[in-house]
Amino acid sequence: MASALVSRFDLASRAGKTFGGNRDIYGALGYKNILTPEDYRFRYERDGVATRIVETFPKSTWRSNGVIVDDQDPENETPLEEAWRQLDKRLQLWPAFGRVDILAGLGEYAVLLIGVRGATGSSLEEPLPDTFALEDVIYTAAFGQEDVEITKLITEPSDERFGQPEIYSLDRVGVPRGTTALQTSLPRASETKVHWSRIIHVADGLLDDKITGKPRLKNVWNRLDDLDKIAGGGSEAFWLRAHQGYVAKLDNDLEWDDGDIKDVQEQVEEFAHQLRRTIGQRGVDFTVLGSDVAEIGGNVDAILRLISASTGIPVRILTGSERGELASSQDKTNFDDRVSDRRTQFAEPVVVRPFVDRLIKHEALPAATDDEYAVRWPEIDALDESEKASVAVKLSTVNKQAGETIITRDEIRTGVLGLPPSAEVDELVEADAEAAARTEAMIDQMAPGEADAAAEDEELIAASRLARVVQIATHGGSKKKG
Repeated sequence: MASALVSRFDLASRAGKTFGGNRDIYGALGYKNILTPEDYRFRYERDGVATRIVETFPKSTWRSNGVIVDDQDPENETPLEEAWRQLDKRLQLWPAFGRVDILAGLGEYAVLLIGVRGATGSSLEEPLPDTFALEDVIYTAAFGQEDVEITKLITEPSDERFGQPEIYSLDRVGVPRGTTALQTSLPRASETKVHWSRIIHVADGLLDDKITGKPRLKNVWNRLDDLDKIAGGGSEAFWLRAHQGYVAKLDNDLEWDDGDIKDVQEQVEEFAHQLRRTIGQRGVDFTVLGSDVAEIGGNVDAILRLISASTGIPVRILTGSERGELASSQDKTNFDDRVSDRRTQFAEPVVVRPFVDRLIKHEALPAATDDEYAVRWPEIDALDESEKASVAVKLSTVNKQAGETIITRDEIRTGVLGLPPSAEVDELVEADAEAAARTEAMIDQMAPGEADAAAEDEELIAASRLARVVQIATHGGSKKKG
């Protein structure tokens, strides 16, 4: 582990060197060679674009909690499904998974500590008990790499976990992170040794091993530096150029003594510092210095496109402006595909299943039916309402162009627009029409006073029926006879 770190630091120190090491591009441009989890954390907290890069995929991945499915029958809740539902309700597990995912992006890995009742500081170094009750799982805690150190690896080649961590050292146990007076006044906990069985190790972007992933800000760090230079330099240039400055030219045909010149200087300085709005002097000609205001938009867009290419986050999603623009529909679809892949290739096998399997192994959760369960994620709606309408219009012209029925009206309603079949709406309209006819016939047979009151009630009933028809036609609903 130590030799691997030395090798990586040596590689990082040679980054940016060209011409056989004679030219240091990183040094000339002010880029850091070696980045630490503390660097990533600081930039994440202070830089809005960095925050967006770190959080975009995790928040999209864990948005709308998933479910553990042990039986395909939705009416039947198995012991595993019931126990998981109760545990999730008590500990809010899906948001905890999202937090550890974000922390994993601020370094090479993060860990989720499983808190079991009865554990003390010294016993955390021991493996989890063979069995414990679900009620004994009392908390989870996420730690980023800056608060975690792997102090011991499993070195036995015959062990199935060969080369993976055996003992972790955790800092900040029970102490909140931050810079407020309360948080900085709290005593720091000493490092606590924790056995791997109490830890869910989370690393995104694994390549060389199963321990260290790729920090999400690493390959865009230089571009974020460039963005700071452009935005900060452009702001400073605007500040300097907005107040363009003046030249005071004294008339050479007049006699000027030191007192006159000093008086002009004092008035000019007071004007510059907004202590006066006028200058009263004879023989002084003021000229405004011209300058151009810096335009940084094109440079910022170029950097954002480079960041988008490196992270796989479309520019419109990176900047939060993708909604309402049909031109971004392909970007949105590609992004949703990546989120879906991330759920099945990272979130489920690296975070959710290790957690569930660990609790099943120690009998805190019941075993799954046939020893198999599924992690079901909410569907990602790739189209907004305007995009659905656009697709529906295009599909509606297919039959006319083909000269035959390729797609039916109900297929468009149910498959694209998410509306109920038209037969349901027609049936409801027909039933309401029959009910209205019966009501009108009854009113005709009533006495005048009773008929007037019934007619008022009928107006309310008609309005209610109309609202019901509109609801069914636009959002769907159960059919009612009336």
